[in-house]
Amino acid sequence: MKRKGLLVIAAAHVLLISSFAHADTILFKFSNDVCDTVDGKWTGTGKVSVGAIKCVYNGTAMISGTPDNLGLDVTLNKTSGICPAQEHIQLSGGTCHQGVIALHTPNVANLDGNLDASGTKASVTGNVTFELLGKEVTANVDEMDLSKS
Repeated sequence: MKRKGLLVIAAAHVLLISSFAHADTILFKFSNDVCDTVDGKWTGTGKVSVGAIKCVYNGTAMISGTPDNLGLDVTLNKTSGICPAQEHIQLSGGTCHQGVIALHTPNVANLDGNLDASGTKASVTGNVTFELLGKEVTANVDEMDLSKS
């Protein structure tokens, strides 16, 4: 009787192992990196300065790509200061990992920031370079607060 019981248990194990061997493999990615959902539309306000000139802009940004290679299409509209009324900037080569944003494009942008724990708010500082009246100007982004729309 013991021998029959062991044989039944052994057969059950063989069937179970055999069914796992033929089962489709399904992998799930469990991630707590808020950067996985950074793409999309963002809106916010930023303070920019060039020397003593200080301006405030409202803007929108469309972020696309992957956390290893983000692209940004940014439209800024001035709300105060002696600066251009509107700017449109396209940037590429950005990254976002574990909530830390970096966009370092030679001769164009040097921006760093952080996402909040929910991944829906960001704070960014740094500088951007653009052409104004035929001259290259580097503006400091003193603070930029963004929310995902």
